[in-house]
Amino acid sequence: MAVLDRQLSFQRQALHPEYSPTLDQLLDKIPPRNSTLIRAASEYSRTDLPWTEINGTRELCAEGYPKGENFYVTTSPSCKDPDQPYRLEAYFALKPPPGLARTATSMSSVIGTFGGEIRTDTFGFGAIVDSITQMLTSIYGDLAPPWDTAPGAYNHHDVASRERFRREMPTVDDKFHEYFKYNNILDEFDGPSGPYVLFNFVAEVQPRALKKYPDLYRFYNAVGPTLTAAVDVLDDKNHYWMRNGFDRGKVWLIFMVRGGKLSAFDGAYHPVGEPIALGELHHGTNRTHTSIRVRRMAMNFGLDNLSFTNYFTRNDTTVSFDVRMDAVPVVVAPVGIQQGAEFVAGEFMRTIAQGSGGMHSEAASRALGDGTIRFTSEVTAEFIYSPALEFFAKLGDSIADEHDAKVREQERSVAQEFLDAFVKDYNNARPGILALDNDPALSK
Repeated sequence: MAVLDRQLSFQRQALHPEYSPTLDQLLDKIPPRNSTLIRAASEYSRTDLPWTEINGTRELCAEGYPKGENFYVTTSPSCKDPDQPYRLEAYFALKPPPGLARTATSMSSVIGTFGGEIRTDTFGFGAIVDSITQMLTSIYGDLAPPWDTAPGAYNHHDVASRERFRREMPTVDDKFHEYFKYNNILDEFDGPSGPYVLFNFVAEVQPRALKKYPDLYRFYNAVGPTLTAAVDVLDDKNHYWMRNGFDRGKVWLIFMVRGGKLSAFDGAYHPVGEPIALGELHHGTNRTHTSIRVRRMAMNFGLDNLSFTNYFTRNDTTVSFDVRMDAVPVVVAPVGIQQGAEFVAGEFMRTIAQGSGGMHSEAASRALGDGTIRFTSEVTAEFIYSPALEFFAKLGDSIADEHDAKVREQERSVAQEFLDAFVKDYNNARPGILALDNDPALSK
């Protein structure tokens, strides 16, 4: 509990970033976050940015640390490893690929990297995986007939699940119901090897709950009714392990639990193969497939075939997640516009997917000898110089929501509401948790 207390205190600080004047000035100079990488090749040659250059690699460095109730972030003259808990070191680096020519104003291509690391004295990815493994054993309704015959019907299984969740976390339950209208929680079926659970959460966002955050409310009402996104996690046999998405105000999250373990399922939501205990895995591979659509003027625009292969490894000290793009994304646009969109963005996306080994990222946690946990994260890809695409990026920047910073701040306020709700329920449960220390049955 002391470890969790420290983690919760840090989470609260992380939701309240405070930027130094020098960092604010730097952020005003570089492109907005929506187009930073699109314009990366032309950024390399800029002389008005405080680059640190080592062997042709140009870096912008930042550091952060707790400061009162906030997390203070500022620029740093060099990129270095954090030397104490809760100190963040982050960087944005650009370097030319071998053999490419440089012009006076830009590089024809650059390899860009976002990364950072932080130490904590709490827990790493391994403990999180173990916690998820334990949580899966508690995902069920009443596991009693009448059984569901098809997914998606809200009935006694859902009611039993929600009542049990509410007994444990009433404040969190209230908060969820403030922002979401539940259409379904889970479905329970009887199979040849016994009952199984399809966690099939479907809910509708309640925009009125955002009215207390006017900038976020306007942003959601402009984007939410037009946006559709879906992410599927699959194995090498194209069986699903998880499905989630957003469709013009409706959200969903789907996975299957059999005997308290995660299970794969087919397109008809029938179980396949053997379930797995995540906490016992030492390595694994899966794929994610993502599609994004925005509907404007009765036409669909977006990206499809955002496909990645994901590698998981775990040993006594380290847990790592390695993700690599394995296909070229496909532009989605109406007939007549598709060809022009492919002309503008096609080569850029092919370079991201295939150039210099293709886009890849890694996140890892490692237990150190002094008892701290070192978290690292990095995303790397090659980005070509595309004047046409940069023109549209600059145009998008010029018409972007002028309250973008306020929207992000209000997004953090919503996250703070859910964190506060969890902390309240956690503190209310504290006496009962502490009493477990005196339970003779648990001390044997």
